[in-house]
Amino acid sequence: MKFKINLELDPEWVLSHRDDPVLPVATLINEFDKQFDFTIDDSGPSELLFTVDSDKGFDFIRNRIFEIFSSIYGAPAPNVMRVSLAENEPSFEMGGATTSTSSGEKKAEESGATSGDFLDRLCHRTAGGNTSSFGESTSGSATTAYKSGDSVEKILAEIQSLVGAEEFAELAKELIKVAPEIKERGLESLVLSRCYLFAVSDGCGFSSAASLLAKLYRALGFACYESVNEIVLPPYTDTTDKLRPVFAAIEAPSSDAYRTVISLDISEWMSKTTNVNFRAILKAIEANKDNLVVLFRIPYVEKELVGGISRTLNDMMTTKLVSFPPATREQILDFTKKELGGKGFTVQNPALDQIWNRLNEEKSDGRFYGIKTVKKVLDELVYDKIANSRGKCGSVISGKDASNLLKMDTPDSRTAQQMLDALIGNETLKDQLNAIVAQIKLAKLSEEETPCIHMRFVGNPGTGKTTVARIVGKMLKEEGILRIGGFFEVSGRDFCGRYIGETAPKTASICRDAYGSVLFIDEAYSLYRSSDEDSKDYGREALDTLIAEMENHRDDFVVIMAGYTDEMDKLMEGNRGLRSRMPYTIEFPNFTREQLFEIFRSLLATHKYEEQLVDVAKKYFDELPEDLITSKEFSNGRYVRNLYERTWAKAALRCQLAGLKTVTLSCKDFELASADKDFALDGNKKSRLGFY
Repeated sequence: MKFKINLELDPEWVLSHRDDPVLPVATLINEFDKQFDFTIDDSGPSELLFTVDSDKGFDFIRNRIFEIFSSIYGAPAPNVMRVSLAENEPSFEMGGATTSTSSGEKKAEESGATSGDFLDRLCHRTAGGNTSSFGESTSGSATTAYKSGDSVEKILAEIQSLVGAEEFAELAKELIKVAPEIKERGLESLVLSRCYLFAVSDGCGFSSAASLLAKLYRALGFACYESVNEIVLPPYTDTTDKLRPVFAAIEAPSSDAYRTVISLDISEWMSKTTNVNFRAILKAIEANKDNLVVLFRIPYVEKELVGGISRTLNDMMTTKLVSFPPATREQILDFTKKELGGKGFTVQNPALDQIWNRLNEEKSDGRFYGIKTVKKVLDELVYDKIANSRGKCGSVISGKDASNLLKMDTPDSRTAQQMLDALIGNETLKDQLNAIVAQIKLAKLSEEETPCIHMRFVGNPGTGKTTVARIVGKMLKEEGILRIGGFFEVSGRDFCGRYIGETAPKTASICRDAYGSVLFIDEAYSLYRSSDEDSKDYGREALDTLIAEMENHRDDFVVIMAGYTDEMDKLMEGNRGLRSRMPYTIEFPNFTREQLFEIFRSLLATHKYEEQLVDVAKKYFDELPEDLITSKEFSNGRYVRNLYERTWAKAALRCQLAGLKTVTLSCKDFELASADKDFALDGNKKSRLGFY
């Protein structure tokens, strides 16, 4: 098969090699002669038209040409070379002259076309031909040539694959659309002088977006570097000392005609954009606009604040807002499937549920970093599956895989009622919960107004509030009241953002994750601040957003607020709207001595133990002081679990030192554990109230 190929070099690059012993085109011809069966149709200082006889196909030939060039000159061929099929090539307007590359006619540069004309031609392609620039080929589609190692199409696909990047994808399409005419008119500054304000939270794709935007600019022929210089403004300061590195980075001269792309994280200054120092930074950017492409970054915050920041930036420079909303459950699970698919695995729905539960655990400590955290969890999953397999691990990730590999608790196969009946504690509480669920179910079956099903759990720590809340979710799922029945546990202050305007979107995102499930808020009273306390506290903003979510989605998720009785009463008194939306209150009394012992004995049943240990433990719990077990700070069931775990640790150490393969809990182990300062009851040691 014969291919007529047109090879064009950047004239300016060719000119820079004018002192070489052999000019680039001649050098390439000599190398081609070693590898191709070809004839020369025409040649010039910066171009070559030749016919190749090969059964390898055009893509192979093009890539070999690039490899030859790079091996000789040590530079990426795509930056200075264009390789295309000469047959049916489109005509180009160059410096007032029209030329066609369908034959060996003289080229426009021989008619006075400048290197700028050539580069302009190099950066445009139209429909009808199979052309190639910088390592990629297209066929029969109108597109724009690119100036990087990736095609415009590939870069756009990567942008569209980012989670929550719909606005960014639309921006990319717009740039691709306008680039040809912008360049044809010589108005590149309209694009290069624009700034961008990205509203995107930690770990949600900003670094990837910044890099892809720089690549897209380069691919579309706009002169900028593909690498991004990331700068984070330090915490707000009235002095300029800490800002000197920022000014230095902005004012650094460019070594050539390419612009430096910088990302400037201004999160710490969102409420200080009118400050003189922040204005000075903007002035420095404006003064160096011919050398820079600037991408500002803030977390995803409420629209009003974003709008204010955007207006401030627009006072001095054209700024385009690009928002990345927090990813939904569906988006994250879709990403999970694709990410695992890219690693050669398929994932079953039960495994997706377990992965989602693990991600919620990651969120619960307030340090969730979006897709970065998702990738971390999935990498752990795949590694452990391979490491723990016997032989080939297979390509399907099951619910059991995810449960084991992600160290999640094995799902309880019992019904919610069985789980509730098995609890040690107040029978009145169980009856009350059953009555509430029956009432909700009856209201749902009627065609009256949708009932509000949010609840308050009040009582001291360790009285079973979290455990019962989990059972509530499962019970409401079994009764068809909740569609998912999952469990999301957060503390009151987890709703509060670090910056002004971040709290409302963060609260809404937490609620959105819990749609169809239970949102359990421990220490909910920490959100409340009275009018004489800090008026700028973000807890009020979180409560306002939470109340709105509880009303707007009253039939799609259950909010359970938990905490001390007095503090929860104070919270309700200060927020009448909250009280009216939480019609159900369940009180969790402290456990009695007998109940505490029963809890300990149930824990003993999970290990081997000496029979006498039961009597020793009962005596210990019978002697617990009244002021201890009735104290507000007493940790109840948590106290018992901690004592049990301390006993087991003593036994494990003893058995290990003795060379025993199994652990048997003894009376001595319990006596040593209960003598520790956290649990000692003698008069010479102050009893600790338990720890967590």
